[in-house]
Amino acid sequence: MRRILNRIILLFFISALVGPSFSFAEQTGSFYSFRERLIGGENISFADFEGKVVLIANVAVRCGTSSQFNDLQKLYSNKPEDLIIIGVASNDFTGMEPENRKFGEVCKQTYGVEFPVVELSRIKGQGKAELYEFLTKTGPKETRGEVEFNFEKFLIGRKGEVRTRFGSFTGVLSGTVSKELRSLLDE
Repeated sequence: MRRILNRIILLFFISALVGPSFSFAEQTGSFYSFRERLIGGENISFADFEGKVVLIANVAVRCGTSSQFNDLQKLYSNKPEDLIIIGVASNDFTGMEPENRKFGEVCKQTYGVEFPVVELSRIKGQGKAELYEFLTKTGPKETRGEVEFNFEKFLIGRKGEVRTRFGSFTGVLSGTVSKELRSLLDE
């Protein structure tokens, strides 16, 4: 009991020192503690993804890499039941993205997107979303660090841990990503 109390006190002091950017998810280390709002207004709880493999990509509709929506949708349309695909709308790179409602319309009308897309979020720098704090600060050393451009992809293992990360120009249907997905799905 004393050990638990000491941990709580320590977490309290650390959070007071670090400030509001030290999130609940970072304290618990749990991917499953996140709740996000989708374009369209629905809320999703990542607790619903427990035991599944999750692919998260920061997405943009007015970007030279936006054609990757096609491959993400193709993967989504043919995915195994225990693979979750989530897009996170971002305006951190091109600065030209439309507001949420229009973003959702472009996703559906231009790219036929059916997979869930989280509302526009900051994914880098000061004030980035807690989800991206978690994605860029946990997991193996090679997966850490700021997101550099649109369509970076994070693969989350069945236990909610960041397992690997792919850059903007690595397509989700590439052999590299396919091999990693198969490996995680087979675990």
